[in-house]
Amino acid sequence: MADDHGPGAGLTDRLLDYCLGKPGAFLDFPFGPDVTVVKVKAPSQDRGPIFLQLFELRGDARATFRCTPEDGQYLRSTFPGRVVRGYHCQTPLQPYANTVTLDGVVPDDLLFQMADDSWSLMVAKLPGWARHEVLSCDRSPETGTAPVEPEPDECTTRDSNPEPAD
Repeated sequence: MADDHGPGAGLTDRLLDYCLGKPGAFLDFPFGPDVTVVKVKAPSQDRGPIFLQLFELRGDARATFRCTPEDGQYLRSTFPGRVVRGYHCQTPLQPYANTVTLDGVVPDDLLFQMADDSWSLMVAKLPGWARHEVLSCDRSPETGTAPVEPEPDECTTRDSNPEPAD
């Protein structure tokens, strides 16, 4: 999804690239081609939970992130009308997701923090063995190790339906 005009020009692409760079992240389109979804899973899993959705609504780029109910309420009260309960979420899940209008009102650094928090929440919900697999793929500078490119499909899968190996 590209947003080449307006105050958030390029933001959806940057968010997508950032999220796909996280350990275990992969791209999916379970709601059709108009909603870009990023999920997280262990390399040995077939599927995983959503931590980012990117879509357009009434001409505006939007992102939905998972969150705690407390963080969700805080952000909705801080940015009324720009941060709302999860748009694509079923009613019971709405307190656990926020949809943000990507129009420049919510600062970019906060959006990337929301992406980090969303990923962390979804990794925490994985079974222990799967969580361990995902976290063992984390080669971020914060761990004190030099960044290393993972082997293809080892830690980051860019496609939910990768080509079978020959």
